[in-house]
Amino acid sequence: MQILVEMAEVRGETFSNRFKECLPLITQIIQPVTLSEYAERTIVTILDSLSAMLRKCPKATKEAAIDGLFNHMLQGLECFVKCLDSPRIQLACARLFGQLFTTLEMEFFHSLTDPSVKQLTEWMCWQLKNRLLEEDLAEQVAKNVAILSTVFVMDEELIWLCKKLCSICKFEVVQQPSESLKRVTIFKLAAALAVRADATRLMIVVDAFLPYLHREMMGKSPQNTVELQQISLEVAEIFKEKLGDEIYARKLTQCQKLAAEKIEQRKRRKKEEAVVDPMNAALKKQKKNKAKAAARKRKLDTDKPYRASIRKKRRQAQQ
Repeated sequence: MQILVEMAEVRGETFSNRFKECLPLITQIIQPVTLSEYAERTIVTILDSLSAMLRKCPKATKEAAIDGLFNHMLQGLECFVKCLDSPRIQLACARLFGQLFTTLEMEFFHSLTDPSVKQLTEWMCWQLKNRLLEEDLAEQVAKNVAILSTVFVMDEELIWLCKKLCSICKFEVVQQPSESLKRVTIFKLAAALAVRADATRLMIVVDAFLPYLHREMMGKSPQNTVELQQISLEVAEIFKEKLGDEIYARKLTQCQKLAAEKIEQRKRRKKEEAVVDPMNAALKKQKKNKAKAAARKRKLDTDKPYRASIRKKRRQAQQ
């Protein structure tokens, strides 16, 4: 693969015919069985080398796409996108998709059925939802989703995409409250969607993301509050510029009312549970108090590092 890359760099577009001849052989490698037969380093090299060849031979890449040489390869890439055991393979695959999206016309992807653009977007969102998400992968996935979103011409498709991204925000709030990378990435993506949206599609984006932005603007996250607050305010300002002061103020008021209603509903459920199932309510309260105590302890340990060493010495003395 590295030799092919060097040939592409030296010969450029004159390498086109050779490149199209090599693609079927490369497709045979990019299959699920490769993950168990090849080392991680080798797989990453293969994916990166293919990305480099696509970059060096854009004309040949477009011709190969027209001839259908990428169809089977795209099907085989799903297992690499979702390779839980290797963030490096996930990143290399995301970069390969990024190069494909940049090189090929979006009409090519719009005509795909297996995988469809919706499936490709779901693959990218799967990577974004990964618990072990890292910044470089998040950045590449955001670029990929931003490009794929240009193919969604129907309002229903944009609504689906916004719901998909919002569900990832909710996942991080509930499952990984100490993290912020997913929300920061998605808020930036929301800004990109808003910037190029017309009036109707702008409302879809604003209605989907403004409640989540409002939450962070109010500083509701226990950690990374400043970072989330800053990015949410910046994105909200973009929404405001696109909508106008009056419409934005009305939308924000709706978010505030919705947030207040949720708080009231939560309080009401707690009161009802205390009456209907007092034992379970008491256990939940104990669990919450323990979590608060642990959080206070962590904060004190951060402010006063010597506390941890003192506890360690005490445990050693007791043993």
